[in-house]
Amino acid sequence: MEDFEKYNSNSSSEILIALATDLGNMANAIFPKLDCGYFSEEEEKKLSFYYQQIAKMQKTIIAQLRERGEI
Repeated sequence: MEDFEKYNSNSSSEILIALATDLGNMANAIFPKLDCGYFSEEEEKKLSFYYQQIAKMQKTIIAQLRERGEI
């Protein structure tokens, strides 16, 4: 079971870093399964869409952290 204690912080930077890390882990788990014939065409489209959304969220968070000089 995932430990969400890392989100129990009063630092927005710590929370954003934890979130970006978790989003990256999710994307890394999903990506290798795409376009490998595991899923129906409809399922593949949905997973691909959600993968792209996860990647965009992670990219946005990382950009914000860089702008603030946090990473």
